[in-house]
Amino acid sequence: AERGEGAGVEVAWARLTDGVARLLAFAAERNISLGFEPEPGMFISRPKGYAQLLERLGNEGEGLGLTLDVGHCLCTGDLPVPDVVREWASRLIQVQLDDTREGFHEHRMFGEGDLDLKGTLASLEGAGYKGLAQVELSRNSHNGPDAAKAALQSLREARS
Repeated sequence: AERGEGAGVEVAWARLTDGVARLLAFAAERNISLGFEPEPGMFISRPKGYAQLLERLGNEGEGLGLTLDVGHCLCTGDLPVPDVVREWASRLIQVQLDDTREGFHEHRMFGEGDLDLKGTLASLEGAGYKGLAQVELSRNSHNGPDAAKAALQSLREARS
């Protein structure tokens, strides 16, 4: 398992897989897409934990997409980010874009961390990703309009 071993971990897996399976059945009846986001510090913190979840769900997990926060990849050491994007491209349902320094879970403006933004965007485009890619700058909400303007400029520069 991604986090430790033992009976407690198996109980957590059982609860998670049962809950996700029920959500997937509910969503399928309503034609709703679901994405799972690995979150640093949580039970499933990395894409490999998402892979374990899919394995445990078996056929019931077919409809479970991946919400990939590229900053989380830097935080958890899942590098290089463009390779992670390519590896999971067929499962991506949503992408969250933010920068951070390797090993830290701190959403930063583009250019303030270690993200290869140009390579990440190129990998999304090269994989044919057509879903949402949104900028997540929670620590900049006090300065929303200016942060959005700067982020958009960074995205434009990275695509040129």
